[in-house]
Amino acid sequence: MKVSYTTEELAVVKNNRPGAVVISITEYEQIKQLADLVEDLSIAQMVHERVADDDRGLLDYDDYAAKRKAKMKRAV
Repeated sequence: MKVSYTTEELAVVKNNRPGAVVISITEYEQIKQLADLVEDLSIAQMVHERVADDDRGLLDYDDYAAKRKAKMKRAV
């Protein structure tokens, strides 16, 4: 089987538990594009929040990143 020409995933098992998944380059590139889009949307959301509520002051980047990471975890 040629993984690069199929949408089938192959699981790599360690200690009878899935440890990794092998996917095609095409599928990986699609996932990467989606991740980039999510990042862009996150930045747009940050801009929107700051414009809508500029009285709250500036946030330190690390504080904002931690806040967004927690928000993304809740969304997933």
